[in-house]
Amino acid sequence: VKTREVSSSGGIFYWIACYILQQKGVVCGVVFNKDWTTEHQFIDKISDLWMLQGSKYIQSNIKDTYRQTKEFLKRNIPVLYTGTPCQIAGLNKYLGKNANKSQLFTVELCCHGVPTSPRIWKQYLKENVTDDISNITFRSKINGWKNYTLDIQTNGHTHICEGKLSNNYMRGFLMNLYCRPICSSCKFREFSTESDLSIGDFWGLPKFYPQKDDDKGMSLILVMNEKGNMLFQAIKDEFYHFPISYAEVINGNTNYLHSDPFHTKRELFWRMINEGKSVNHSVSQCLKPTFFQNIKSTIKRIIRWKK
Repeated sequence: VKTREVSSSGGIFYWIACYILQQKGVVCGVVFNKDWTTEHQFIDKISDLWMLQGSKYIQSNIKDTYRQTKEFLKRNIPVLYTGTPCQIAGLNKYLGKNANKSQLFTVELCCHGVPTSPRIWKQYLKENVTDDISNITFRSKINGWKNYTLDIQTNGHTHICEGKLSNNYMRGFLMNLYCRPICSSCKFREFSTESDLSIGDFWGLPKFYPQKDDDKGMSLILVMNEKGNMLFQAIKDEFYHFPISYAEVINGNTNYLHSDPFHTKRELFWRMINEGKSVNHSVSQCLKPTFFQNIKSTIKRIIRWKK
């Protein structure tokens, strides 16, 4: 239960990583740096696994982890490498077709897109947090799994705790104001990266299995090949699981098949940022509802009220 509480969705990554570490292997995932940007890093102890847990909606620097992976494999050390589909594809390209990958296990994340460099994130923190930061959780479940919360805690008086539809950094990210340009035409959709497993949130849960939805999070795990199946079989007794259909997977996770287009005001956003406007102001202005959107929202409220 505790694992699920501190995880962004249902905690499946924790069990996958634990298994590899118990086999005397190493796990590579994303950690926060001292300045609260992110990078890929290896761990070899379960006690350090907490650093890799939790979604981090910032572009991660992979550093020299591809080279390190190659060195670990040469020494026959099991490696679990997690990342976005393009990062997994990059690792496979780096290692080459002739590399011995028998001890390599790759897990890709269902990816919405990646923010353009850490610039906007660093600017957002500078503008909104004046005290030393003690912890950041992008997907706090204080208000539930579906309405997750960006929670920034400090050693002083600043404390940001805002839902995904209220916090301007998260709004801008989710509405594609500043995702990387290449993300709008990603070549690594449709399960094309040759990863062993793919994981994410099972957002179709409330629609297809409402009786199972306690709003505490449910992971989605897709077995992509025989090696992935072996890994799943090794850990499946550690947690409650049930099979679902392909249609149920895609219904709440359309990013598996296609990329989201840029927001129509993306260029305006960057113009405002380059003119020195704050992240909060720029996002608020760009995502301000139009006249017709306000009319539509009003009609919906009236219909709900009459019901």
